[in-house]
Amino acid sequence: MALARRHDVAAEVGTSEASAMALAQVVAFGRNHPELLPIDLSSLLRRLALPIPLDNFQRTLADAARDGAIELQAFDQWTFLTHVGSLAPATPTRRFVHYCPSTTRAACRELGCAKAHFVPITTRKTNVALGDCKYLDQCHRPESCAYIHYRPEAPQPLPLPTPPTSATAVVGDVTALDWHSLGKFDAIIMDPPWEINMKLSYATLPDAAIQGLPIASLQDAGWLFLWVTTGKLVAGRRLLRHWGYTVVDDIVWVKVDQLQRVAAQGRTGHWLNHSHEHCLVGQKGLAVSAARAECDVIVAAARESSRKPDELYGLVERCVRAGTLPHPR
Repeated sequence: MALARRHDVAAEVGTSEASAMALAQVVAFGRNHPELLPIDLSSLLRRLALPIPLDNFQRTLADAARDGAIELQAFDQWTFLTHVGSLAPATPTRRFVHYCPSTTRAACRELGCAKAHFVPITTRKTNVALGDCKYLDQCHRPESCAYIHYRPEAPQPLPLPTPPTSATAVVGDVTALDWHSLGKFDAIIMDPPWEINMKLSYATLPDAAIQGLPIASLQDAGWLFLWVTTGKLVAGRRLLRHWGYTVVDDIVWVKVDQLQRVAAQGRTGHWLNHSHEHCLVGQKGLAVSAARAECDVIVAAARESSRKPDELYGLVERCVRAGTLPHPR
């Protein structure tokens, strides 16, 4: 019993020290990189590569927010860090980061290489002989995983979109929604809960139920961006035509992992590992756009399950430059 109590006390002290260290790194990150705020907490934890569970990290920042050290904002199912103390003036956001193909500086043979590198994260449980974790920063248990993980050599000012402050979230059953109260839109992004013969963590709808949604009532003329799984490409095109749209294009999202390699984690795909998703583009009426300046490929990291890349929202708003625009959930 004495050993158990001493172990518990040591664990509490260790947890307290880890929380203090985490908060110090969060404050330093916010002050050094105000251009990256707001940032959701799960992305922040991965970026800092802190060896603590997400739940503990969230509790630590919630306590700090109550003390006034930082500011948090809840947005649907995500919580964002929005402000840290007396932030320095924002610096210009870098649009691109050139990553070194050698991954680590130790493996890089280029003297004084100016490209971005990663630092291996090893713990007492790491078995270097196993190599890299195939999930990398998407690993659900990085603190106990025996494979190698990585963190950026230095925080990189990657562009992160600011969550909209004027958006209105409507939470409810889409099959019982008063669609006519929503009004008309020039652009719609739709990510239906497709039924794909797999057990998922959320409720799904059969194709017939999705087809029965009164999407046509939301637009007289405009654009519909419809996310589909590979197995639903034919169904997605059929639904767009049913709602009165002409299928004019297909945007492909190529997923990359933390080390900027094509993601092939084995979590999706019935036959081959799926490393991309499709977003069908439908045009209704005489809708106009500036789409000729845009590319039909998005290369972006995969994040939480079902979360789509933020780059699509910027693409849509650049294509449809006026009118009532969509916003992420």
